[in-house]
Amino acid sequence: MTTNANIKQHIADHLKFPIEKLDNDRPLLELIADSFLLIEMMLTLQEKLDVVLLHEDIANVVTINDLVLAIVGKLPAASSIVYREVG
Repeated sequence: MTTNANIKQHIADHLKFPIEKLDNDRPLLELIADSFLLIEMMLTLQEKLDVVLLHEDIANVVTINDLVLAIVGKLPAASSIVYREVG
């Protein structure tokens, strides 16, 4: 089962950043200054979580929580537990 916490762990692993220090409201561009690295992370997350994120899905993604919710929205309902915010 994929949960918000699992997705956040994948993000932390990719960024090589302790999950405890990942603030849900922190803008992704503060963690990843290079847009190519951000795209690389998105592609890696899609592959690991077996989801497809379209431009429309991520157009308004600013924070870590936004990204988690965008991914959760693409998961099959049976494989995810949806929370309003990553905790």
